[in-house]
Amino acid sequence: MDTNSRIQQQLDTLATITAGDVGITRLAFSDEDMAAHEYVQFLMKGLGMTVRFDAFGNMIGHMEGSDTTLAPIM
Repeated sequence: MDTNSRIQQQLDTLATITAGDVGITRLAFSDEDMAAHEYVQFLMKGLGMTVRFDAFGNMIGHMEGSDTTLAPIM
């Protein structure tokens, strides 16, 4: 599967995690919000990233570069 197809499939899967019948509804800290976080965290860890949450509930992924002496890219 090419990268574009894989990303589209992952976005389609993420879109199914919703509380509503029309559009995407995920209220903060709802079961749907937590499920979406779990899914994205699963994807990030599958890429070798470490994942943490800050005090506000933001998910932060980190992937170590090949040269740890360089500054982060993003």
